[in-house]
Amino acid sequence: MEESQLQRDIELELDLLEKIEMPTDEASDQLSLILEKNPEKFAILIRLVDEAKHVGHLGGLVRRIRVPLMQTLLSCWFFTDESLKAGAGKVMDAWVLRQKASGIPRHDFYAFLDLVIRFDVSDAEKAELLAHFVTMTQRLDSHPNCPWPFMDVLTGYPEEAVDLLFPMFLRLMRVDGQMIAHGIPAALWRMPAHFCPRLLDHVTSEEEGWRKRIFDGFSRAMANIDYEKDAGVVDALLARLDAIWDAASENLKGRLLFPYFTIKTESSTDRLWSLLDEVGPNRKQRILGQLVSRKCPDAYPQMIACERSEDAGIRRGAVTVLATHHVAEAKELFRALMDDPDAEVRKCAITGFGAVADPFDETVLIDMMRSPDKERARIAARALKPKPRRETALEANRNKRIRQGAEPHLHMSPIEAIQALPDIRAYPEKELSSIIAGACTDWATTRRHLVMGYGTNDRLMERENGIYELTELGESVWRVGRCLQERGVRRMVLGMWKRE
Repeated sequence: MEESQLQRDIELELDLLEKIEMPTDEASDQLSLILEKNPEKFAILIRLVDEAKHVGHLGGLVRRIRVPLMQTLLSCWFFTDESLKAGAGKVMDAWVLRQKASGIPRHDFYAFLDLVIRFDVSDAEKAELLAHFVTMTQRLDSHPNCPWPFMDVLTGYPEEAVDLLFPMFLRLMRVDGQMIAHGIPAALWRMPAHFCPRLLDHVTSEEEGWRKRIFDGFSRAMANIDYEKDAGVVDALLARLDAIWDAASENLKGRLLFPYFTIKTESSTDRLWSLLDEVGPNRKQRILGQLVSRKCPDAYPQMIACERSEDAGIRRGAVTVLATHHVAEAKELFRALMDDPDAEVRKCAITGFGAVADPFDETVLIDMMRSPDKERARIAARALKPKPRRETALEANRNKRIRQGAEPHLHMSPIEAIQALPDIRAYPEKELSSIIAGACTDWATTRRHLVMGYGTNDRLMERENGIYELTELGESVWRVGRCLQERGVRRMVLGMWKRE
């Protein structure tokens, strides 16, 4: 009897799934009520449904019901056979894609991630699940970006993540000659202490595509390394580079300069000075340019001396580096090269002169703006940049009083505000405003946004009588943030004006 009733229930649910046309129509409402009370039936639907349209509807139901169906998805992924695991993967893809298409902020990703972090499985299994989302860029042509919150949590398991993703990185296909800078590469760049040593295993490859991939990946990853925390890793990388350099051919040595440039330590700087006597003029100028970028005063005279070179390319390279890094000692060089025969050298010299000019020198640029040479006048006008407005005493006073010495790095970010809270408890409005002001410039709008949200299910806090308390979703966001902090991971922020 029970078996026949279960069969009728399944037929009813499949019929409702067939009738769904919109995420909020009557059939969707009825099926949502059934699955919210009986989430175990969701696993049956995952196994039976294969048509893309119906899988998409199941993804929409996950976004609507959230935690009960998310728990079922995780159980299907971790504790069942391969066919059900594959079905759960399709539904998770549909859920993320539906979330992306709807335009609603991705707050419910944090509810899912909170469940993943607390799920009783190994770190390797968690990394495998999170990698499923990070690889969306490569697996699904219709999805240009992977969900950044999943990448944040994945980088909290660096050893397991690199073991999974590095072989995929080596097999990635290039699109129009370029590596897509999302998904797998972007995740690996954020785990430099584990990723860079693996790259050096392939640094001597003679395959053109691989060389560019390896050196670009090394550069991008080293930009994210924590030199204090990973000092031992950096020293080991430099020692390996030295060993590879000593055994390398002249052609390979030219490419190996690039990894040396990306390691920003005193030991690396000393090594670059020692390499100056081992290389030719062009490579020597590249090394000097790197030393100038590291603010080594002893490199300035040698770079300035390149002005005497008859090779326009060397003069161009020297003035470009000195102008880019606003080297005040090169002011007279810039003045001399404003009339250089090479047009590109003249342009860089004028730009560099404007960057280091004092108010008396600016008259030179003003006179140049009256030049009959329109191109020269245009470059001079661009070089004469207005000075940035200083913060008034009133603004500084107000910011100090509200932010209590903190330096906010975002304009508005409700997620960052929640993760800045010290613990899960009730907060008076004044205390909450002070905490948010340390993370967001527009602390008042951010605070209001925590309560307003983007709908009933997307509020991160509730307010009553001037007291703010976290909602269930807000607690999930906070726990994910605390996990990232404990694992030394910095949350990905795409832009100062981005709303979560």
